[in-house]
Amino acid sequence: LVALLAMIGMTIYAIQSRNEAQHQQAEAEGLVEYMLTDLRTELKGVGRLDVMTKVNERAMDYYDDQADLSDMPAESLERRARILHAMGEDDEKRGDLDKALAKFTEAHRVTAALLARDPENPDRIFGHAQSEYWVGYIAYMKNDWETVEKNWLNYRSLARSLVESDPINIKWLREEGYAVGNLCTLELRRTDGGRSAISFCKASLQAMQLIMEAEPNSERAKQDLANRFGWLAEAQISNGDLGLALIEYSNQEKLIGTLVKQKPSDLSLLDQWVRILMTIAELHEKMGNFEKALSYVALADAQAKKLIQRDPQNQKWQKWKHRINQIYQRRT
Repeated sequence: LVALLAMIGMTIYAIQSRNEAQHQQAEAEGLVEYMLTDLRTELKGVGRLDVMTKVNERAMDYYDDQADLSDMPAESLERRARILHAMGEDDEKRGDLDKALAKFTEAHRVTAALLARDPENPDRIFGHAQSEYWVGYIAYMKNDWETVEKNWLNYRSLARSLVESDPINIKWLREEGYAVGNLCTLELRRTDGGRSAISFCKASLQAMQLIMEAEPNSERAKQDLANRFGWLAEAQISNGDLGLALIEYSNQEKLIGTLVKQKPSDLSLLDQWVRILMTIAELHEKMGNFEKALSYVALADAQAKKLIQRDPQNQKWQKWKHRINQIYQRRT
């Protein structure tokens, strides 16, 4: 009887210990999820690439401390892959493409294995689609068009399968819009003419317009639609139609400019606005509208100074200033 009571006591203790361990793991996983979503979005908004890097490294340390990754559930492994995506994205923004590719390649290996285990699971399909995109993106940055096409066609195929599984799911429809938009981008970059890209660019724009109709108050829907206006404009320029391009860029600038006014402290939005203002300025300069070009440059210059003041190490924002100075030099 004493032995039996001792065994019962040890069993209860073991169960309580297991439940406590599971509770602690759930809390840790929840914190990692917060780091990957809300916190990362906030840090992007204030332009703190350095803090984002530390957050990602801390989240990765949690998984590195686990005894055996193979024993972890699929959701935890998928979350680890998302951390690698985030870290790779930060490396890319710092201009270190090799480091970024290493992280994206590791994430691709993990998400491919997870998808092979559960090929009908939408979450596994979505996770691997992100890996296909990011590996292709680094190839895009390196002008490796063959690799880009392979990865981005895979990305589109995965996105299409998500839509086929749930045709009214906004998240899946948006993903397919992104995938088609990537092919628009690829056609523009690897060919001299925009005609072959226009069909992809228009298809992606139409997809984002449908999402905008379904979510008229969504900031993300507005940003996505603005982005597609920009790429269609670039295709029109490549096709030799500057007038149509200016119309599309103006549509883009209105959307982003409105968002900046609503959220003036969001540096990510401000960064987008500077890019669009510079593009319109350079287009007006090309068309001989020098006064309009300088007015857009002046507005872009004021916003670029705000960005650089917040994060002087951000190389992308330093490039904006360089482009602005080039136009000033040409027009003075």
